[in-house]
Amino acid sequence: MSYTVKDVAVMAGVSVRTLHHYDHIGLLKPHAVSGAGYRLYGEQELERLQQILFHRELGFALAEIRTIMDRPDFDRVESLRSHRAALAARRKRLGILIGTIDRTIASLTGEVMVEGHKLFEGFDVDAVLEQQKQHDAETDARFDPATVAESRRRTARYSKAEWGRILKEGAALQTAMGELLDEGVSPDSERMQQLVRQHHLYINDRFYTCPIEIYRGLGELYVNDPRFAENYEKVRSGFSRYVSEAIRIYADRHEE
Repeated sequence: MSYTVKDVAVMAGVSVRTLHHYDHIGLLKPHAVSGAGYRLYGEQELERLQQILFHRELGFALAEIRTIMDRPDFDRVESLRSHRAALAARRKRLGILIGTIDRTIASLTGEVMVEGHKLFEGFDVDAVLEQQKQHDAETDARFDPATVAESRRRTARYSKAEWGRILKEGAALQTAMGELLDEGVSPDSERMQQLVRQHHLYINDRFYTCPIEIYRGLGELYVNDPRFAENYEKVRSGFSRYVSEAIRIYADRHEE
């Protein structure tokens, strides 16, 4: 049985544009094209799409997914087992977060009293804060002392709950930028430039006063500093250069 691109989009919960993009980059090709020019997908394509979506759910970049799935030794059963284990671990963490939400609601509505430390079960804020301490000396050597001092003053006042919200804000921006990279959206596009503007405001509001020349320098670090580049490449292949270029364009347009 064959399905049109619209049928597949509805079944899988993805956009037609996404399927067109997967076809364009060779990740998911239709098995045939009708005489009227419509893409047609069969059962094998649906199975491949399922694998793609599982990998995407687990944070793999599209280029990585294609490399993995096109390997001669790719084993779909083993891949599904691996996906299941990863999703089970995520489900466990989500269960903890749901419990944290339920206890917090109960506390806010006066049903029970919740101990402070239980408000943060499921969040890994401590690991981030510990990593920040480890990099303090390196930060002192790399950035302007006044900027470092201001950042320390601001962040020292944040509670653990505030840190959790701030980290989520940053992660949401990073995810949105990564999705544009996956779609093949140019770094100079209005959509990407709007996200860069939000990122600039995020740095300025949450960490330190960030004039355009400092923000430009931060963008350069994303490709020139191995630690920054490595962290960004974990998000998506080519992500560090994509964001750096978008910041350069933004800085060129807004430089005073």
